[in-house]
Amino acid sequence: MDYTNFVINNNQYKQIVQDFESGRENHAYMLCSADLNFANAIAHQAAAFITKSSLERINKNIHPDVFVYGINGKIDVAAVNEILADISVSPYEADKKVYCLLSVESMNDTSQNKILKSLEEPPKNVIFVLTCANTKNVLSTILSRVKTLNIDSLKPDEILSLLKQNGVSQDAANIAVACSNQNSTLAEKLTAQSFLKMYESIFDMLENLKSSRDCLKFAHIFEAKTIDKNEFLDVCILLLRDISMILSGNNSLVVNKHHEGALNRISQQFSLQATTNIISECLRLKEDLYYNTNTTAVLDQFLLRLAQEKVKCKK
Repeated sequence: MDYTNFVINNNQYKQIVQDFESGRENHAYMLCSADLNFANAIAHQAAAFITKSSLERINKNIHPDVFVYGINGKIDVAAVNEILADISVSPYEADKKVYCLLSVESMNDTSQNKILKSLEEPPKNVIFVLTCANTKNVLSTILSRVKTLNIDSLKPDEILSLLKQNGVSQDAANIAVACSNQNSTLAEKLTAQSFLKMYESIFDMLENLKSSRDCLKFAHIFEAKTIDKNEFLDVCILLLRDISMILSGNNSLVVNKHHEGALNRISQQFSLQATTNIISECLRLKEDLYYNTNTTAVLDQFLLRLAQEKVKCKK
């Protein structure tokens, strides 16, 4: 996806530009965001600005003074050794060399420790731009040697625009944005046909599972190996949260506004206490999944709890 317009208006990118224009640049920046595609796009744009080059050259990885590692999601010891061997070589074209290390948390402790010295005292003409999804997975010694910038999230309408520019239909884009928690990387993943099918099936389940007799039907739908049970529970939580907002009279807080009519209809089968109970069950089952509980058993437990709560609401 083309993030250019959003990157140049991003506050953290502007901070890097301001640092260099004022002569107060740092030798190493850490761009932190769960939206890694956006963070990586900012890293590329920063490299283009620092080397006074076109973004196209950086994206194609053809600039002689810009080195991008981690495009495949991993930076191993061999890559770090390559950096250490090259770092003392003077720039060929630009005034500075830039090393972009994407998804730094993919580096094991050995790799992170090997690059510490270079991050602390790089040659004057070398700049590091690192990205990570979560600083908890990065050594504290590395964090102490970089200037960390926490990236502002993209707005839902901005992510919607990116997806539509990427050829995603309006309906699919609406669903992906609603489920992505303002994360364009996740939103792009959620445009997969398998996810969209699961999303619509969950809507069907919330509306049409009315007793324990219906559990088997929906168990067959959701037992496929292609369905991520954590994603299944996350979507259930999201939709049930919207239903609870409707039941409490807070329609303005509904996230899945593109399906608000259907959610209003489904909400008539629930009480606020029922949605609270089912969400609590989802969270408990997510913990079970974390500890490798049988996924089929988790699904069965959820369907039975949903049926029980809906039956209670009829009484």
